[in-house]
Amino acid sequence: MCGDNPRLADCGASQSAIATDAALLASFPSSQTFERVSCSRRFPGCTRTSCKIVATEPVNVIDIDSLSLGEDCELVLDGRDIPGAVFVVRVARKFRTLAKASVSLTGGVLAENVLFAVRARRCEIGVNNRGSGTIFCPEARVRLKGRTEWTGAAVSGGGRAELGANAVLTHRPFLGLAGPAPEIQPWLRAVD
Repeated sequence: MCGDNPRLADCGASQSAIATDAALLASFPSSQTFERVSCSRRFPGCTRTSCKIVATEPVNVIDIDSLSLGEDCELVLDGRDIPGAVFVVRVARKFRTLAKASVSLTGGVLAENVLFAVRARRCEIGVNNRGSGTIFCPEARVRLKGRTEWTGAAVSGGGRAELGANAVLTHRPFLGLAGPAPEIQPWLRAVD
């Protein structure tokens, strides 16, 4: 986008709201906590190539210290067919995927109901990755490396988001907390 494209104003408004949005996301109580989510074939004898996080309620706030997906590995977010299941995945220190990794959505989860809120200094999606969800990095630049196909959005606080050669970002921004909040989560009412 350039010149007088009206979407530039939307981008500017989004950039100015990053600090407020980050503080709001940090205030949500956690549903599940994991010290480390790591899937890799790189270690001898390790065959774990898929990690699954399963919804326990309509709005799932998942705290992860470190999230790493090795080559050909997959993170699955399973909504268990809970209507409108939302995942807010807060990553504290490390968010990284290697070549051909993927983030898959099952059990009725939609790309617009997934948010990766990353406090790490690096937000990198490796070459030839496939995935869904908004990547929100208030302190870093989001990098989608070459030949990656991602459905969601990329919000960078550390400069503009970067798309590598032949990378495709299909815009499906996070809407999981828009509209009326579920009755079982009264702390979401402030987002209305």
